[in-house]
Amino acid sequence: MTNNRRRFPIKLPAWHEKYLILWAEMKGTSKTGLAQNVLQARIEANQQQIEEMLEDRAKDLGIDRETLKRQILDSNGFNLEDEGD
Repeated sequence: MTNNRRRFPIKLPAWHEKYLILWAEMKGTSKTGLAQNVLQARIEANQQQIEEMLEDRAKDLGIDRETLKRQILDSNGFNLEDEGD
């Protein structure tokens, strides 16, 4: 089975990193693991809104949503064949 996990750098202000470290310690996990879980949860919680925003933008551009998604993902180097969804 192919590992579909991706790595990419993010930057946080020091204050946020400080509380991420403290929160992770209280949860018994690493700051990386907690950040990964929080980010995944926020994306899942906002998926419907993201799809609606894509639909609105696609209408403004006169294209369908799937075409817009492909354009955005292609321009960011995301290979659709790697997606597990």
